[in-house]
Amino acid sequence: MASPFSMFRKRQKLAMAFLCLLAMISFVILPYLQDLIGGGQQGAKNPVAVKTSKYGDLRESDINRLRSDRQKVLAVLEDLVGAAGGDPRFIEWRLQQLHREFGLPTEESVVNSWLKARRAEALGMVVGDETINAFLKEWTDNKVTQDGFQKAFKKSPEVSAEHFFDLMRQELLSRQLRATFDCSQQAVTPGQRWDYFNRVNRVATIEAIPVAVADYVKQVKDPAEEELKEFFEKHKDDILSPASPDPGFRKPQRVAIEYFKAEFEKFSSPAAVSDAEVKDRYEKNKKSYDDAFKSLTEEKDLKKEGDKKTPAKDAKEATATDKAAEAKTPADVKADVKADVKKETKEPAKKDDAKGSSAVGNSSPFRLASMLQDAKADEKKSDEKKLDEKKPDEKKPDEKKVVSPWKEPAKPDAGKPDAAKPAAKTPDSEKKPDAPKDGLTDKMKESIRQEIAIEKIQKVFAHLRELMENYRRERSIYDADVIRSKTSKAGKPLGAPPAALDFEKLAKENGLTVVRTGKVSQWDMRDMEIAGSRVEGRLPVLEYAFQGLSKWRAAVSSDAKFVYLFWKSDEEKEHTPKFTDEGVREEVLRQWKLIQARVFAMKQAEKWAGEAKKNPDKTLRQIFTDQPDVRVARPMPFTWITLGNVASGMMPRAEISTVSGIDMAGDDFMRTVFRLKANEAGATFNAPQTVAYVVRPSEFSPDHKTRWQDFQKEPFGRYASAGQEDWRRTARAWIEEIKTDAGFEWAPGRKADRYEDRERQE
Repeated sequence: MASPFSMFRKRQKLAMAFLCLLAMISFVILPYLQDLIGGGQQGAKNPVAVKTSKYGDLRESDINRLRSDRQKVLAVLEDLVGAAGGDPRFIEWRLQQLHREFGLPTEESVVNSWLKARRAEALGMVVGDETINAFLKEWTDNKVTQDGFQKAFKKSPEVSAEHFFDLMRQELLSRQLRATFDCSQQAVTPGQRWDYFNRVNRVATIEAIPVAVADYVKQVKDPAEEELKEFFEKHKDDILSPASPDPGFRKPQRVAIEYFKAEFEKFSSPAAVSDAEVKDRYEKNKKSYDDAFKSLTEEKDLKKEGDKKTPAKDAKEATATDKAAEAKTPADVKADVKADVKKETKEPAKKDDAKGSSAVGNSSPFRLASMLQDAKADEKKSDEKKLDEKKPDEKKPDEKKVVSPWKEPAKPDAGKPDAAKPAAKTPDSEKKPDAPKDGLTDKMKESIRQEIAIEKIQKVFAHLRELMENYRRERSIYDADVIRSKTSKAGKPLGAPPAALDFEKLAKENGLTVVRTGKVSQWDMRDMEIAGSRVEGRLPVLEYAFQGLSKWRAAVSSDAKFVYLFWKSDEEKEHTPKFTDEGVREEVLRQWKLIQARVFAMKQAEKWAGEAKKNPDKTLRQIFTDQPDVRVARPMPFTWITLGNVASGMMPRAEISTVSGIDMAGDDFMRTVFRLKANEAGATFNAPQTVAYVVRPSEFSPDHKTRWQDFQKEPFGRYASAGQEDWRRTARAWIEEIKTDAGFEWAPGRKADRYEDRERQE
């Protein structure tokens, strides 16, 4: 009997060609056919969200993955910054810088980063492991050991070392492209520096006459219905911002938050924690507290001995320490984490590192207030010691030399003995504390009192949280029954909803305060006390409440003074209304008329400004004294930009100055004021263009010569942030150019989910 393979052997070339053809069909054509057949079903579940002509499309699942990747990267980087240790205030600032550097995990931010990364790849840019390691060293001050990196990855089980490096590669590609288009302080011209210096230091004293746009709405005729509908269609997907002149009819997301507030100072006061409680705690843990007190005094003694070392010895030890730190820090974190390291070089942990790690690594929100207090006290003592150690005849640094804004000027060596200088008395704050007879010092009492307060807050919140979780479970069951009753044909009667928690009664019983926000948008919540507090020391409530918190789910956040236990009690999703919905047409007509009325308001302001120009020797009050309907405001003197107070070496935050009597003065208002000469009049709008103003500066100070002399001495970093808004505008124009070149567009009816962030914009 012939073999069944004889036919194959006779025609094996033809058979092989046929098999190759089948393979090509299965790998190339078949997936395409499957996509066509199942495309309708897949598209319904996972529609295209972003279209580009150059880099392909992004589906909803792709955007969700990008957001998840951003969150993973930020979580690991936050852990690494915390592991580096240091002043808690510096760590907090560093974390804020990270969020500004990468952006929040919003749809608009991650899509823009994806687009820039694709553009960078098209230009041939590459990010290697060396670049990633250099970035990690920079942001951790080269203080995180291999063990620190491993711990950071263990906290995020979904992120391995290799996966983290792949995610960082994409983020840094976007960052690298942005660096080539440098519109920050590194690319500022001398003329721009002078402009930014004046924005911060030039003070204007003005008079102003407000001309409300709303007063001229009656002069605007109603538009045709088709024109009104066209106006609505053009702006129906835009959200109205109170600080913007642009119209918008999309309803923003609104949430209602209810929360308990515990004041840390109240819970840790002597009235709340008695001396008897403190003493009892000490007696039960006497050895632990005595050891801690002993370690504290030994640490101070070691520090004093280190100050007495010779400069040469200090230099040698510093070099040895740097080498050891370099050995412990992985040159290639990716390779080190993947390797199975059985033995590691053991080195004594630095005091600062250990202290910093404990301050940040602990995820409990109850540690924040006490840590900040300790940090301030230690900083004060350190500053006092440095002042005592300075020589009386030390040379002052050259005032004309521009010092880096990110580092403190190098201080003269205070370690060398000075024979001419009499021995300074040791300040009381630095004297070695004598252990009292009962073993308890005031500092130990305060520390124990804080520990007890933390435990009390934790206990109270644990009880309340359990009640809130029970309510959430009962409410979830009830809500599910409501949904089933609507879809069920049987029409099963519903039971009563679960009884709401009596927040006021619970708060009174536990020494807490209750606050209810009502349904508010992100804009409305920005200035509320809870908005800036952080959940587990990371996400601000302003972000978490709108993006990560489900209804009735309890969460805890904290800031330097308070601890909050909150939940979302109500929510209204962001949505676009229909023109025919109740009240929508009236709102469209109102906004349309306000925009048209701006023309009439500005004409009136320009008319009055013209009258003021004809009378340069008179004030506005004198010119319009016979017109009682003209109200003249005289704000307090102000600068264009106000810089916030920050710790030394950190870039201050710049904001447009608040001007008394002027409603939301913006860049246009400031630009008009500071371009005018003294006693010269002009007309301008405020930021949302709801009020036109006649403005007339009467004085600018200091004079030009004084400002020029100060400008030559002042380091640019101290006022560089005054140009941030200019850089943001340039950056926004740049990203729009990239989108145009890529043929970028959101799918019809699709709008990016954005978080209104004042600190960082693309």
